[in-house]
Amino acid sequence: MFLFINRQDAGPPEIPEEIAPVVVTPPQDPPAPEPEPEPEPEPPDDGIRPPDRDIDFEALLEINEDTIAWVYVPGTLIDYPVVASKDNYDYLEHGFDGKQNWYGTPFMDMGNSPDFSDRNTVIYGHNMNDGTMFAGLHKFKDMEFFEETREIKLYTAEGMRTYEIFAAYITDNRNILFETDYSDDTVWEAYIEGIFANEDANLLPKQSIQIGEADQILTLSTCVKDEFYQRYLVQGVLKKREMT
Repeated sequence: MFLFINRQDAGPPEIPEEIAPVVVTPPQDPPAPEPEPEPEPEPPDDGIRPPDRDIDFEALLEINEDTIAWVYVPGTLIDYPVVASKDNYDYLEHGFDGKQNWYGTPFMDMGNSPDFSDRNTVIYGHNMNDGTMFAGLHKFKDMEFFEETREIKLYTAEGMRTYEIFAAYITDNRNILFETDYSDDTVWEAYIEGIFANEDANLLPKQSIQIGEADQILTLSTCVKDEFYQRYLVQGVLKKREMT
């Protein structure tokens, strides 16, 4: 016999709160720390810095559209605009204003890139008897002056490049660029070694300055008085931050 109970009004039994089940969140491992992002590598240093002089290149270009820079060598009268031309002859006898002038204008070798990106950039200027143009380069024959005068400053519309002078010497009148392929690392290394092997040059101690494959030098060239087949060079290496 079955006993039926009418539970129409009855509900489920209530469970006291103190014994009601509690949802427990299972323990979780702590989140792994996010890896620190690797520092962005510093871009290669182009050697360009904010200028320490205000040079109005727009005004210079209005006078001469061949303007590419301004060169300054402290301790000398070298403080001139620099031009680039289609050949290495035009500015030997023309001033910055384009008029014929035996003083000429300092100019970049036609084989160079006007953005100064070559391993060896050459700028020529006359050796004038009154000490103007590039005559001041001959002051570097004096070792005391060479040791005290350490920089060439080159200004462009992008900023200022500073070159540390490391060599000054007499050489022949062969074109510095056309007979040497500086893009060849072996040739470049041999060229630099040849400079430091020159016993007649005023030089920084080799151990005090390193010139490698990524470096760039600026060569200022002028004539030697009464010596048609000789040139006097002053060379500096572009200063860049030390990479770690």
